[in-house]
Amino acid sequence: MDNKKIGKFLAELRKEKGVTQEQVGYELMTSRENISKWERGINMPTPDSLMLLSKYYGVTVNEILLGERKTEENKEQIENVSVEVMKEGNKRVKTVLKKFTILISFMVIAFLVYYFINTYNTIKVYTVGAVSDNFYVKDGLAIFSKGKSYLRIGTIESKSDFKYDSFEIFVKNKNKEKTVFVSNDDNYTLISDNGYDEIFRYKNLSNIEKNTYIKINYQDKEDIIKLTFQRDMTNNLLVTDTEADIISNKNVQEYNQNDIQKLENYIKGNWAYDEVGAEYVYSGEQNNIKYKLSYHSNSKVLKIEEYTNISKIIEINLIRKTLFYSEEDSEMLNEKYRYDLKSKKCIKGTCDDKQIKNYLDNYLHKYIK
Repeated sequence: MDNKKIGKFLAELRKEKGVTQEQVGYELMTSRENISKWERGINMPTPDSLMLLSKYYGVTVNEILLGERKTEENKEQIENVSVEVMKEGNKRVKTVLKKFTILISFMVIAFLVYYFINTYNTIKVYTVGAVSDNFYVKDGLAIFSKGKSYLRIGTIESKSDFKYDSFEIFVKNKNKEKTVFVSNDDNYTLISDNGYDEIFRYKNLSNIEKNTYIKINYQDKEDIIKLTFQRDMTNNLLVTDTEADIISNKNVQEYNQNDIQKLENYIKGNWAYDEVGAEYVYSGEQNNIKYKLSYHSNSKVLKIEEYTNISKIIEINLIRKTLFYSEEDSEMLNEKYRYDLKSKKCIKGTCDDKQIKNYLDNYLHKYIK
């Protein structure tokens, strides 16, 4: 349809009838401005208005839509105007639907990207434990997320017959101790939004991992033990752990017991024992890179910390036969990849085979040999 042609035709019909735009507007129960816009081709009359114009000027709707009176020459064209209008209407509807679909798709994709960025790798689950000369702390669990954080100490068991009176959880921060909570019930579960947000929250996770302690009070004495946070899960997979295991054909088995025994014999004979952390530790320098090694005989985890322009954390779990590689970024520890030592396959992230070989050869195999 040609809006200009239709408008010119409506103006001609009005002039033939000898009426003003205001009079036409009065008869059609609309404003003079609408009549003016129709005649200038700015707007098109609505279907109801077309019917009223047709009756008022004594022409057919098809003649108005074509913009000229019916003649022998344009007879066929007049008769097909309705079909053309329908086609054009359908075309406009399809265009509008297409644009609407694109807009909705863009909004959905934008939301998913936003959701992914704000939730990926933001839930971390740890098993928590500790050991001293007098107590075992075991079966603890810690969960960190941007919304809430949880800590359950688990079970506190005495190595002797005496029982503990109470215990305190505190975090060291720049040589200051900040108490998280005090309790006499090891089944108590801390939830971070119950007044502990400033101490035990996701943004402080790096410091919490390294500097959380439990003070156990018993018989007018106290034991201060560093809690060990062993990473168990993070939500940094596009598939579940189970699916990842299937993809990698992973079959978790314990490391050869003789190898573990060789490793532990070497470590106990050459590394210092840290009673606070309940771990064996060793520090050194290799190729101008300073490093710290630690080993927990209970969890069978060898931890390697390399200090360059960024801190690199490598954890080799001899029970699960898995290597975890993480980097400390803006005081947050982010897991970059996870490698299955048995199947020799990458099960999370993008593994660096050369880097993995270096860590295994320099920090594990040479001690086993």
